[in-house]
This record gives sequence, structure tokens and C-alpha cells, in this order.
Amino acid sequence: MIAPRKRSPPRKASPGKPPRPAPKGKKPVPVRGALVVVLDAKGHVLRWNEAFEAACDYGLEEISGKSAGTILMPAEDPDKFAGLLDQALSGKGDVSIEALLNPGDGTRRSILWSLFGCRDAKGATRQVICAGIDVANEHHAREVAEQRQQELLHMYRLHSAGGLAAAMAHELGQPLAAVVSYCEASLQELRSERPNPEKQNRNLGRAVVEAHRAAKLIRELRGFILKRQADSERFEMESVVAAALNLVGPQARARGVRIETRTEKGLPPVKGRVVQIEQLLVNLLNNAIDSISASGSKSGSITIRTQRDPSGVVQVSIEDSGPGLDTEIARRMFEPFFTTKAGGLGIGLMIARSIAEAHGGRLWAEQARSGGAVFHFSVPFWS
Repeated sequence: MIAPRKRSPPRKASPGKPPRPAPKGKKPVPVRGALVVVLDAKGHVLRWNEAFEAACDYGLEEISGKSAGTILMPAEDPDKFAGLLDQALSGKGDVSIEALLNPGDGTRRSILWSLFGCRDAKGATRQVICAGIDVANEHHAREVAEQRQQELLHMYRLHSAGGLAAAMAHELGQPLAAVVSYCEASLQELRSERPNPEKQNRNLGRAVVEAHRAAKLIRELRGFILKRQADSERFEMESVVAAALNLVGPQARARGVRIETRTEKGLPPVKGRVVQIEQLLVNLLNNAIDSISASGSKSGSITIRTQRDPSGVVQVSIEDSGPGLDTEIARRMFEPFFTTKAGGLGIGLMIARSIAEAHGGRLWAEQARSGGAVFHFSVPFWS
């Protein structure tokens, strides 16, 4: 317990108010900063500090020996204060409450009070210290911060129109190129001397599938960038890997790149958005194919490993036989608009990492033992 000091001179009376007499015996506690009030076991005020005295317009005779509940928490139920007092005296856990303090000058202060029981030499709790801090400024700062956050969110949504256009240009390149390729194949077949209706139907059917995929990508990507919530789906990662291979397979074969899959048996289903995870994988596979081709090699290999992780996720790893990760590239490759490709937009890996994190997983890369690069991403189990 802090030793009492000599009481400071009484405050000057307000105009029109007679000066209040200072009672004897009860003295303020010399602690600055937080508001401090010492109570007896019945909740009566014994002592207080200068900060409390300065915060209130009560006279000393209005404080000493009075019930603290009516002074510290006038708007609260007296029974509620009694319960807090009993809890502090019993020493069972932290005791705190935010309450309005009415100084008596017509204003109100929001004070966060913490109550602590004080034991004497025999171990009995006979006094309670009430320490309070004025949180009105914190509330105001929080309101200002929330307002600024809303303004920033509005600015972000306006700015996201440009980001959305860039992302769509990046993500839609492959399905639209496939649509054009299948349509051109159909036209060539139609112009041949002996058109094969079966081939035309097959190519046009594939073009329709890719067009639908492009439309779904637009919806998914727009909702993702604008932070719209979407219901999670239950799916098998193995099926997503197969779908991604169907999309990148023709390009890989054309560049002499062989893709091998190694999937752990009995993998649990995962949760997320199928189209987004599929596009994440397609982006990583395209990057691996480009890396192998950029090295000047006429052939190469990619290995996709899908396995269970003890942390409750399915982990997918894409390892390539390319030149590996340069230190500077590894440091910056997830930055927006950073690219080493001629004509690249530099947002593929940024989108891929955002998708992984939005699903409760993560995306990271490292140098493979074989000398190439390996990218890992994880997706949580369905629960």
C-alpha cells in the first residue's frame, strides 16, 4: 500500500459556490496517471489519488466513507458493483468493467475500471484497489480509424477496377486462346475436301466448355478481388489436379514437358472454391512450363505431389526441372507487377498466393534438390 501524503490544499471554489471543508483523516493516495480509489471490504471509499480528485468535481466530504458504487459507477446496478467487489475480495480472476463516471459538472467520462484485492500480513483481503483509465479518447480514436478504414475501402474498390481488368487479362488468356484454337480447328475441318462432322462437334464442344470456364472465371475473380464472400465447396484435390492437367497438357506436350503426378492414397476432401484452386494450380503449372522453356531446354519435367499434412491440410507441390530460383527473383516474385517474362503482367503469383490465403492455406516456394524450383500450396480439410 502506498503511504499517504499530506492532503493538497482544497481546490478553489467555483464562482457562486462556497468552498468545501476538507474532512480530517481520509487522505488522497499520491499516484499520478490512472484514477486510483482504495475501498474497504464493504465498498466504502478510504483513499484516492490526485488523478481521481482532478477528474471529479466532488468535494472530499462527498467521497470519504461513501459507497464506491454510486461514485465510480453511478449508472450501474448496485448489485452488479457488489458482485464485482466480492469477486475482487475472493481473488478469483481479473475483475474489470467499463462504466460512465459522472464528475458532477454535467459531463460524463467512460472509465475502464480494474479491481484488485489487497491482502494483509495474515493473508486476509480487507481492501480493494480500483484503478481506472479514461478510454473516451480511445473510443474516439477507434471511431476515426473505422471511418478512415471505410474511406480506404471505398478508394480500394475504385482502384480495384484497374486491378480487376489486369487480373482478368492474365487469367482469361488461356481459356480464350483455347476457344480460338478449337474454333479454328473446326473451320479448317469445315473447309477441307471431306469435312468430318464428328471432329467439328468435338472441337466446338471443347470451345463451348472453355467459354463457360472463362465466364465462370470472370465471376469468381470479380468476387474474389472485391472481397465478396462465397460458400465453400467440398471437393477432392485429385479431381482439381486432373482438371488442371487437361488445361495445360496440350501446351506442355507442345514444349516437350512431361508432367507426372504422385498422389497419396486416401486423401480427405478439402473445402474452398473449385474454380479458384484450379486456376491457382494452372498458374503454377504455366509458370513451371515457362521456366523450363526459358532455360533453353527442349524437354523437361514437372512433378505434382499431393499429400496429407499433419496440420490438417492437403499440400500440393509442383516441382520443375527448370533453372531454379534466383535470389532476387525469390525475394520479389510475389510482389504485384513484378515479372521476368516479356509481356508478362506480374500478377499471377500474387493472385495465386491471395487465393491460397483466402482459403485458409498458404503458398510458398523453395529451391528443389534437383536444381529446379518447387512451389507448395495448402488447402484445409473439409470439416
